[in-house]
Amino acid sequence: MKEWLIIGGGIQGITLACYLKETLKVHAKQLTIIDPHKKPLTMWKHCTENVGMNYLRSPSIHHLEPQAFGLEAFIKKQKIKKEDAFVRPYDRPLLSLFNQHSDKLVEKFEIESSWVEDRVCGLSKTSFGWNVQLKSGKEMTSKRVVIAIGLGEHPLWPEWATDLKEKGAEVHHVFEESFLTNTTFNKSIVIGGGISAVQVALKISQQSTEKVHLATRHPLRTKQFDSHPGWLGPKYMRAFIKEESIEKRRDKIKQARNRGSIPIELRAKIRRFEGEGRVHSFVSELNTSHFDGELVHLTFKDGTVWSGKQIILATGFHSTAPGMDWLNQTINSRHLQCHTCGYPILDDHSLKWDDQLFVMGALAELSLGPVARNISGARRGAEKIIRAAY
Repeated sequence: MKEWLIIGGGIQGITLACYLKETLKVHAKQLTIIDPHKKPLTMWKHCTENVGMNYLRSPSIHHLEPQAFGLEAFIKKQKIKKEDAFVRPYDRPLLSLFNQHSDKLVEKFEIESSWVEDRVCGLSKTSFGWNVQLKSGKEMTSKRVVIAIGLGEHPLWPEWATDLKEKGAEVHHVFEESFLTNTTFNKSIVIGGGISAVQVALKISQQSTEKVHLATRHPLRTKQFDSHPGWLGPKYMRAFIKEESIEKRRDKIKQARNRGSIPIELRAKIRRFEGEGRVHSFVSELNTSHFDGELVHLTFKDGTVWSGKQIILATGFHSTAPGMDWLNQTINSRHLQCHTCGYPILDDHSLKWDDQLFVMGALAELSLGPVARNISGARRGAEKIIRAAY
C-alpha cells in the first residue's frame, strides 16, 4: 500500500509531488501518480504550445518548486540573462524556460518512477485507506489520496459548432488533445475573446497566407492577470475564508475572475497585426451558421458575414465540476458534501474532503478562491495539504 496517491499529473499534481518529495521527503516507492498520459504535464504543454504562448501570465515566483525563487535560481544556474528569461511587468517567465525548469524538477524528484499511465474510474474507502479502480481493470491502494484533476478534458463547444462539425465542417477547439496549430491555416476564423483566442489568432496569422479573422462577443479587455493580485494573499482571501455562505463564495469567485481578458502587451500586438492586415477582429455575436459541403458560412448580428474553411474555437472550458462521472458514486456512498454547483465543500485549512482524501486545483476553488486553477493555486493547495499531513 502506498502512502500517497495523486490523481492527475498536470500542474496541480506535479506541484504537490514536488512538495511531498522536498518537504516531507516522500520516497518514490511511497507515491503513485495516476494520469491518462504518457508523461507529466502533457496537457499543460499541449495547450500552451497550441495557443502559441510565449510568456506566462503569472510572475516568476509561480512555479512547481517549493522554494519561491527556485525558477530564478534555475535561470541563473543556466547562465541566462534575466532580461532574456523574463518579461515585464512582474518578471513573467519565458514558457520554454518554465517548462525546462519543470522538467528538471520531474527528473530531480524521480517523478516518472511513481507514474502510472491509466485513468481512474472509481474510488472507495477501506478500513486501511482508499482503493482506486482503474480503467485498465487494475486496482491500487493508498493511505492518502489527493484529487488533482483539472478542466483540460472539458473544452467548451457551443451547440452551433458541434452541429457544424457533425455535418463535416472543419471545426476545432484549440484545447482538443488531437488538434495541433502547428500547420498551415487558410480562410480561418478564431472564435473567442480572451487570452487564448488572441494568442492563437496571432500564431496562425504568422502561418497563414491569408488574413485571419477573430470574432469576439465583447471588446478586448485589458487586465494583467486573470484575477486581482489581492487574491494571492490575505488582502482578499481573509474575507473569503470568513464567508460562511458557500453561495456567496461562488459569487465572489465569479466576480473576481477577469474572464475574456488579455495583458496589455498582447493588446498592443494584436493591434499591430491588425494594422499590418494580418488579423481582422470584430465584436459581435453569431446569428446563423451553415456548411455547404466545402465552406462554412457564418453571419453575425452586426451584419458581418464570413465564409471560410476552418473555425478554431478558443471558448475555454465547461464550468461544471470535472471527474463527476466516476466521483458521484464515492460522493453518494460516503455522503460527501458538495455545493449546488457540484463542487466539493472542503475543510478550508487542510482541503480535506473525507478521511485522508484531499482535493486541490479546480475542484478546490470554494476553499482556495479564484486562483485555485492556477500555478499559484497549486502552490497554495500543496502547502495546505502538506501542513495537514505533518
